[in-house]
Parts: sequence; structure tokens; C-alpha cells
Amino acid sequence: MVESAALALVANLLNQIQCRWYTNFSDNQQLVHFLNESNHSNPLDWRIKPYTQSAANLLSINSS
Repeated sequence: MVESAALALVANLLNQIQCRWYTNFSDNQQLVHFLNESNHSNPLDWRIKPYTQSAANLLSINSS
């Protein structure tokens, strides 16, 4: 849960400073697989839904 919140925060900050090219590294294989899927409607845990949706939206806008 913390890693999804951190990813959403970083994606939001990078979007605010208009950084368009960046790479995200994570050791959380489940989160990475979930974000690489095309369907983000069923997260691993529903408590992380706002974070994963925010991160997915921002990551799709930017070239990450």
C-alpha cells in the first residue's frame, strides 16, 4: 500500500514540474504487473485503488 502511495506521489510531483521522461523502478512485482495491465479496475487490495488509479492515469499521460 505504501509503495502505491509513493508511486502516485512521485508521478504527481513529476507531472507538476512538467517532467515528461522518467523511469520508475520498483521491487514490488505485484504492483508492477498490475500497473502494466490494460485494466486497472480490480486492484490487488481495494484500499490502494485511489493511489493506483492516480498513478496509472499520470503514468499514461507521461512517457514513463
